[in-house]
Amino acid sequence: MTEIVPTERMSALRRVLDMDYALENEPTSKYQASVARWLPGQLPGHDMQNVGWGLLLIAVAATPKPERGSSNAAVKAGMRTIMLNAGMVGKALTDSASPGPAPELSPDVGWNLTDLRPMLAKLVQQTAADFPPGPDIAEATRDTLDVLHDLFPDADVSGTGWAALGTGMVLAKEVQQTHSAITRGHMRRRTRQQREQWGNGAMFAAIILSRMGDSLISQS
Repeated sequence: MTEIVPTERMSALRRVLDMDYALENEPTSKYQASVARWLPGQLPGHDMQNVGWGLLLIAVAATPKPERGSSNAAVKAGMRTIMLNAGMVGKALTDSASPGPAPELSPDVGWNLTDLRPMLAKLVQQTAADFPPGPDIAEATRDTLDVLHDLFPDADVSGTGWAALGTGMVLAKEVQQTHSAITRGHMRRRTRQQREQWGNGAMFAAIILSRMGDSLISQS
């Protein structure tokens, strides 16, 4: 594994991730650790430190600014939670100097990465009616490759793409199964409408992350 020497911009975005994750006061996704263990076994031959930096950077770049008190606040909060969790998966990979062997199928995940592209298309079709009004998936993912190359010129584009696809799909599954798995405290005190908006925003962000990954795979 070639050691990655992060640029100042890369280090700055990692610091932004740490600060935003702490300030957001959202819980750690129960899937963070299992995804970070699962990905190396799914991406043999890829430098996972490189892949981790790529995932961290595109997730932070796609994390929306918080909106307090606006009509979109709950939607943006859901989107932020997903992107910040994805960034933390990337951070875990960058911190794993030698991840070691991982099983082909982690029992916590249970998927092969290669199965996820057709699953993504079906998920978009199933959930399109719940997306927040206005957002365009194609627009949100159009410049992913340019953003990645700008932030990390030596990025493993293919590996980053597969990691983003896998992480996004796992988080989408988590959102589908139950909001309570990634919400606590102040989220439970919100109204039912706010929780639904939060869930819609979280699902939209998970699909955006997955589509960003799919776009990178196609362009690598």
